[in-house]
Amino acid sequence: MRKATVIFAAIVAVVAVVVTVIAIRHVWPGAKGPLGWDDEEVARVFAGDRIGTCDLGEEFYASIGISDVSLDAENNLCTGYATSAGVKAPIVVAMDNTAAKGNLQPAPAALTGEGLEGWMASEQRPEAPEDPTKFFYDRDGLVCVMYSEAYALEGLTLGTPAGCDTLRPLAVQLNNLASQHESTRSYTDPGSTVLALSNDVYDPLSGSALAAGATAELELDDHDKSTMTITSVSAKEEQQSIRYCANATVTMGDYDAAAKKWLSETKKTPGVGSAESGVGDRDFSPSAPNVVLTLPDGTRLNMSYKSQDFLSAEPGSQAPVEYCASVARPAISGGEVIVSTNASKNYSTLSPVSWKVRPEEKAAR
Repeated sequence: MRKATVIFAAIVAVVAVVVTVIAIRHVWPGAKGPLGWDDEEVARVFAGDRIGTCDLGEEFYASIGISDVSLDAENNLCTGYATSAGVKAPIVVAMDNTAAKGNLQPAPAALTGEGLEGWMASEQRPEAPEDPTKFFYDRDGLVCVMYSEAYALEGLTLGTPAGCDTLRPLAVQLNNLASQHESTRSYTDPGSTVLALSNDVYDPLSGSALAAGATAELELDDHDKSTMTITSVSAKEEQQSIRYCANATVTMGDYDAAAKKWLSETKKTPGVGSAESGVGDRDFSPSAPNVVLTLPDGTRLNMSYKSQDFLSAEPGSQAPVEYCASVARPAISGGEVIVSTNASKNYSTLSPVSWKVRPEEKAAR
């Protein structure tokens, strides 16, 4: 019996050592935690047992790579920005936003991983169109919404136009803050914020896109071998949106066989009707090709052009065309955007032609 007691005591001692090692690994000594805050500083951002503000200071957000944080006191939310590879994405922290949970699509799922206890997430991912000739519609890109069900952080909601991995460091750091407030003293290294932008819309286009200034062949009605060049793209931040404009040059090819036959048989001038009938029998002046803008997060915008941007029918003639579209803020900015067209006769199955361009930023007036 005495021998068994000794063995049991030894096991208890070993377990105690293991527990102590684990505790040392996750607990910090001293008055201040790894966030650099003492308990009194932590208490100031909590209203009783729950977090009361997103205004946590520049150092808190900077510790995970989020900068330029501003407080919208009226709507009780904060907006900061994270940047990766030249792309800048807003990160929104909203207080007491539990009403938004019921509107999330797809349905939220619990996050796994150390330091993410209590967090739920819903990630919307853009889908590539099945038919490349029918993609001239505005479509949203990546969106992630996360919210906490932990008692100290309940109602706190995070959002960004990027994948949910973007928000993980912030969620972990908020859990660290709540842990210090609740005196559990556990800590998980949050890492730094990196934008998660990979998606099935932008990535395939990016791999095959032409550079700005390159010329691609198009099919335009009544013509063969017309061409288009995207020369530049500009981006201007406005109060409620970011406006993109792409500058293009379209060069008309020769008349196709059907157009030549009609001209030969009728002896008429393209675009000018018969004097006897008073109506245009055939107008060979096509409108500018349709163009779509794709942002790095997979957002697609149908770009419009001015109504007077109709092309001359004359083979060899050139026309500058400006295409513009706006995306509502908050939205990503920077990085390279993709301008695509699939101009073809009767919308045949031509694959889209794309250009990848880094926009020139224009100051808002």
